[in-house]
Amino acid sequence: MNDTQFTDALLTYLENNYCLDTGRLFASGMSNGGGFTGGVAACDPNLSTRFAAFGPHSGALYTGTLDNGNCQPYTVLTNTIAQSVCSPGRKNVPMIEFHGDTDGTIGYFGGGRRSYCLPAIPHWATDW
Repeated sequence: MNDTQFTDALLTYLENNYCLDTGRLFASGMSNGGGFTGGVAACDPNLSTRFAAFGPHSGALYTGTLDNGNCQPYTVLTNTIAQSVCSPGRKNVPMIEFHGDTDGTIGYFGGGRRSYCLPAIPHWATDW
């Protein structure tokens, strides 16, 4: 089971066993969790409809582009390792992104990290 399937199964379990207002479920995460929130769940045809809004924080937005020493953070395709195309299940996906410009781990201005080319946050946000 991958992260998307796990999140979907967890939501189904919670909805079936607890009194939840399903119109007020929000997804948020930091670092790798932020990357999952903003780069995977929000782009997923199913999960994008199950959450009211998405709020990644300092998201590790790994793209499907390898860093071969020529990473271009302001023009790199913002597709992810998990999804070659962002395909949300609704036209408008509410998104707010938090990221400090002095983040020493997941740089605001993007660049190479763990063999992948991460987008600059302004470039990623513009793609949304």
